[in-house]
Amino acid sequence: MTTSGPLPQPDQAVAIASDFFQEPVESCLRFPTGLRNWVFDLTMRTGRRAVVRLCRPENRRELAGGVHWAAQLGALGIPVARVLHHDTTAAQPFTILERLDGTDIGAVIGSFSDANARRAARTVADWQTRCCELPRANGFGYATSLDDPLQTAWHDVIGADVRRARRWIEAAGVVDPALGARVEKRVAERKGLTAAIAPSAFLHDATTKNVIVDGGRITGLVDVDEMAFGDPLWAVALTRMSLIASRHPTVYADEQLGLLGGDSRAHERLELYTTVHCLTFLGELGQAFNQDAPSPIDPEFQHHLEATLDELLDD
Repeated sequence: MTTSGPLPQPDQAVAIASDFFQEPVESCLRFPTGLRNWVFDLTMRTGRRAVVRLCRPENRRELAGGVHWAAQLGALGIPVARVLHHDTTAAQPFTILERLDGTDIGAVIGSFSDANARRAARTVADWQTRCCELPRANGFGYATSLDDPLQTAWHDVIGADVRRARRWIEAAGVVDPALGARVEKRVAERKGLTAAIAPSAFLHDATTKNVIVDGGRITGLVDVDEMAFGDPLWAVALTRMSLIASRHPTVYADEQLGLLGGDSRAHERLELYTTVHCLTFLGELGQAFNQDAPSPIDPEFQHHLEATLDELLDD
């Protein structure tokens, strides 16, 4: 992930919104989530609300991907936040999006009943099924458009994620690198599990993030800079790992597995993918990403992740 270049600033988001809406900005708050973009929640003087997304110039391609895929997904009936205005070629690339009511489902899922969690899961599973109507890519991985070069096998995408997490772990120096080696060995041993995966489109980041809920009701989807091509259970496993990391019940992910699994080895793939995602969560510890400095590491949270990974690798 690129870390060079000037950091986008709130006053840039304010200026962009004021110019587009032709009215002053009353408040501008940065969303706390996300690793690559700087995303701001703005309220105009008239009470109108919008979201401004900024990125470094070297990441403008991904921001343009969000414009492209929002149109494609909207045509499928998936309620993606509408793009109101954009200029991804500007010196400071930006998009202005409608502000969906609510917050990430992960922020409130702890208050959901099992029935509400299953209801939300069915909606997300429906979105994933609709994505299968998009053309298949000529490869596997994450794409800002169908013209992007991709991997030749789904196994290669998984391997790339493991290698990235291992680089992060080695750079931060807070997690035992031997864990990365163990995960890499497990992925190599289970290569046959993914040999038959086709490059179908799916929403890899529609997890406990980016699925917006208000009063228990899903209002839409945000952050679609890239479409993934491969196994939709990759996203289910990321959802499951996020719930485990937050010590929440996994009903929301389990229901999606039941709806999207579709074959006798789905649970094995889910376990493998969850293992890889757990390593990634550990790799994120000590990384600054799009912040000024890394967040302090919670030793209890680190221990929880390490214990979870040990349990997954012992299965």
